[in-house]
Order: sequence, then C-alpha cells, then structure tokens
Amino acid sequence: MKTFAALAAPALAIAAAVAAPASAKTNEVRVSIAGKNSVEIQNEIKAAATTVCTANGKLVAQDCVESAVTSANRQLAMIVRARETGKALATESVSVVRIALKGKSRDQIHSEIRVAAQTVCKAQPRFSVSTYQACVADTVRAAHDHAYAHHIQRLMVTGNLAMLLGVHPDAVDDWYMVVFADAYEWVEMPNTRGMATFADGGIVGSKPYAASGAYIDRMSDYCKGCRYDVKKRLGDDACPFNALYWDFIDRHAQRLAGNGRMMMPLRTLEKMPDAEREAFRKQAAALRMRMGVTG
Repeated sequence: MKTFAALAAPALAIAAAVAAPASAKTNEVRVSIAGKNSVEIQNEIKAAATTVCTANGKLVAQDCVESAVTSANRQLAMIVRARETGKALATESVSVVRIALKGKSRDQIHSEIRVAAQTVCKAQPRFSVSTYQACVADTVRAAHDHAYAHHIQRLMVTGNLAMLLGVHPDAVDDWYMVVFADAYEWVEMPNTRGMATFADGGIVGSKPYAASGAYIDRMSDYCKGCRYDVKKRLGDDACPFNALYWDFIDRHAQRLAGNGRMMMPLRTLEKMPDAEREAFRKQAAALRMRMGVTG
C-alpha cells in the first residue's frame, strides 16, 4: 500500500464536470494526499465527489460522482507518474459543461449528461482509456466496485484490448488475479493465456479472440453512448479497437496464415492498400504509447 509524501503540491481538484444546474456555480473540493495511503486517498476522493455532486442536484448525483472520481484518479495517476519519472507535473484544467435541469424528464437529463460528457472528453488533450471508451470504462468500473465482470467483458473487452495492445501475459495474469474475487490460478491462467491473449499458441482456443469495435457493438449497447465512433477505422474519433485489430492481424499475418478460422480477415488485409495498412500501424503505435504499453 502506497503512502504519498508531501511533494509537488499534492492536492487533487475534485469538480463536478457535467450536470451542474445552469444557475449553480461549479463546486470544487481539494483533497490533500500528503502522508496518506491509497485507501485513505480513495475514501477522501469519494467523500469529496459526493459532497460536490450532491450540492449540484441529487437527481444526477451518481453520474456526477463517477465523473468526478474518474477525474480525480486521473490526476492522481499523473502525480504518481510524474514522481516516478522525475518529471514536472503538467497542469490540467477542469473542463465544465453546464446543462439545465428544470422542466426535463430523467431520460432527457441523462441524454444531455451523455452529450455533455462527450463534449468534455473530446476537448481533453490527454488520453485515458478508462474515461473515454464506454465498454472499457464500464468493465473496469465493475471490477473496481464489485470485483466482478461478465465473462464476455473479461474476454472481449479487457482481454481483447490487452492482446491487441501486446500487453505481456504475466501482466494480464496479475491484473485479473488482483481485481476479480473469483480469480483462482487454476482457472484464471488458462482463461487469460489460453483464451484472452492466445499466449499458449492455440492449446485452449483454436484462434485468437481478437475483435474490432464491430463485435462489441453487436454484443452490447456500449457504442451508442461512447466518445468514439465504432464505424470509423482511422482518426481521432475512431474506435481504438479498430486500428488495434487490423494492426494485430497485420503483425501476426504470417503466424496466422495456416489457421482456417482466420482466412476471412487475412484476405481482407491482403486487399487493403499499403497506405491504409501503414495508417493502421501508425495509429496503433500511437495508441500503445498513449496507453503506456511499451516493448
């Protein structure tokens, strides 16, 4: 358990980023992290977020709390990363979008919250997968809050993402073992190495469980409210799973060539113009760098 020393102005600004009533000022609570361990910090973050958001209307408090806690944890990660690398902490401003609540139904309010959140996220200069990808955010939130996620979330969201990014199987094993209450080594390792990451070379599964955003869109309703466009394959607004998927197929085309179940994507890859394949490589490399995956 980490305890944070009093360095680099250790305070987190917790603000209600969305869903503040039009007539209200945006509240902010600052949480000091000096000399506190990670559990104490998280408890203070949640308490501060609840205080800020409740003051802005109980009807949308939970949505507001989740947004404020995510923002605070992003700041905390930046502080930790800055200390570990010895670099100065970059200043990050809090983006605010106000929406009016008066005379609107609950569904209308939640719809406006989603649009407002997308507006805020598109304006942010920093990349945060847990903030901006709806499917990943919900899966990670479930793991954090309940130490549980559905099998498809584990396999086709976090597992798929880890494989496409090229995360080392040891790291995937460690994460799954830590976050899930039902994780036992005898069952978790075959799932993470055999199914999620295909790290066993095909002993458990006959093909990699690799998928683009289209699969997640078919299997869930995440994409309807996501910051990214699942139908776009390239560009800042394109679903990250798309470029990562085609880069994965391209990188491992020779190894997968003898797998009958991979013939369709491999034929599609062969028909792609060289320029498009190179664009997928560059975007995937940029995504790996932003998500902190190296090597």
